[in-house]
Amino acid sequence: QVVINLVRNAADALQALPGGRRIAVSSRVAGDFVRVDVQDNGPGLDGRRVEQLCAPFYSTKADGMGMGLAICRSIVEAHQGVLDASEAPGGGALFSFSLHLSREAVHG
Repeated sequence: QVVINLVRNAADALQALPGGRRIAVSSRVAGDFVRVDVQDNGPGLDGRRVEQLCAPFYSTKADGMGMGLAICRSIVEAHQGVLDASEAPGGGALFSFSLHLSREAVHG
């Protein structure tokens, strides 16, 4: 659910671009954690921090309800994870979340 919402948000952010739109989803394991990144080459975060972006009822979309990122953050935190947002290198936005892996899943 989190990945789907982040990809949809990235696609929405790219709608105004005339071409060359790019969304990249990647993941990697680092120790006991998996990190998932969703990066786009859209307008970026315009100085907004993850706390503001994930606040309930905050939206940058004219028709947005402002619940998508708040729900994403709740899901990630319910699994003892962390959701973060930053400006992507070269422009755009980078949303990342990290989740703790169980030993059985990694070494099982």
